Amino acid sequence: MKVIRYISIALIILTVVPGRDWPASSGANLQEIIDGMVDGDRLLIGPGKYSGAIVVDRQIEIIGEDYPFINGEKQLDAVLITADSVSVSGLEIQWSGTRLLEDESGIKIEGDFVTIENCRIINTLHGIYVKGGKQVTLRNNLIKGRVDLQTALRGNGIHIWYSRDNLLDGNEINFTRDGIYFSFVDETKVIGNYVHDVRYGLHYMYSDDNRFTGNRFEQNVAGAALMYSQRIHFNSNIFAHNRGYRAYGVLYQSCDFCTAYDNLIIDNTRGVFFSDSNFNELWNNDIVENDIAVQINANCEDNKIYSNN
Repeated sequence: MKVIRYISIALIILTVVPGRDWPASSGANLQEIIDGMVDGDRLLIGPGKYSGAIVVDRQIEIIGEDYPFINGEKQLDAVLITADSVSVSGLEIQWSGTRLLEDESGIKIEGDFVTIENCRIINTLHGIYVKGGKQVTLRNNLIKGRVDLQTALRGNGIHIWYSRDNLLDGNEINFTRDGIYFSFVDETKVIGNYVHDVRYGLHYMYSDDNRFTGNRFEQNVAGAALMYSQRIHFNSNIFAHNRGYRAYGVLYQSCDFCTAYDNLIIDNTRGVFFSDSNFNELWNNDIVENDIAVQINANCEDNKIYSNN
């Protein structure tokens, strides 16, 4: 019984003793510090400049003070996270590599349960790229793409592939290719983001059972493009000033069983556009001051559109 009691006490101590804090000052080699850390430690990065891409392969917390500048030096991913349960906050990250075939990014996430918040990610190819990780939280980040590149050569602001159960909350994204791009991403919430001056503000591909609410999509080619997906539900969003030869507030392409209500769709070339999309419901939306309010192609069936202004 005493042995069992001692083991229990030891386990309790292990769960309550905090990890070690590792301070870093301007110019320090962050990778060398990370390589000496263990799960549960915290890396406290002071103001200043830090060179070189870093790999985070253990369960640690990274906290920046006054937005220390992490310079990826145009090589690879500026920050690559391969471990689960990593938290990153308060950094300014710039200059990832530019190879689209490698999806080089300001932050690339390959682990689960990762949180990125209050970061500035500027002049990178993709801003944040989630590659197979799930239950990722991206909150209150500023992502600004490579304005020196043509739109087709830029990456996406937030790009998520083969994932589920994520939260994107309160981010601002501009001057990327697509603002938020989902490919094979299910059951993810997009809440309160501001996406402007991109191609598609929010772009779903083969992604089911998602929800987005309270976002603003302005001055894009399309506010939201729903493609080859099912059961996307969205409400209380603003789709505004998305103008051009083929511009849309909301685009449905081969998208079924979706619900849209209480949205403001204003001053777009086409307010809502349906193509090869069926069994959708559009109700109680303000669709105003667009060149065309709603355009429905002949290959659509059983959509319900009612009680809109």
